[in-house]
Amino acid sequence: MMDRKPKILCVDDEPMNLDLYAAMLEPRDFEVIRAESGDAALERIKQENIDLVILDIMMPTVDGFEVCRKIKKDPETAHIPVMMITALDDKNSLARGLQAGAGLFMSKPIKGIDLSLRIKFFLGMPI
Repeated sequence: MMDRKPKILCVDDEPMNLDLYAAMLEPRDFEVIRAESGDAALERIKQENIDLVILDIMMPTVDGFEVCRKIKKDPETAHIPVMMITALDDKNSLARGLQAGAGLFMSKPIKGIDLSLRIKFFLGMPI
């Protein structure tokens, strides 16, 4: 059991989506760390003790698949679970996400309780 709020890095190029994640997760005792790009996410991971990454796929410059691959390739961050959340719902995107190292793939729109339960499951927390 953690003695602090789990830190969830939410990565999305749409600030409104980041606000939505914060509104869903902060009342459920998660600390939300925000990044508006893949590059910013990789920097935040180096700066913070991140417990889980929620990652959008469709982002400019560095997409979510590449960010996930970089997280999983680095021995210092490979242990961090990655959840991909996207508007894409085709099987090819699912396969690419899983091949990149994501442990879970969720389609938008999402519900706060679903997201919270999945995060708790990923982190081995009581549900």
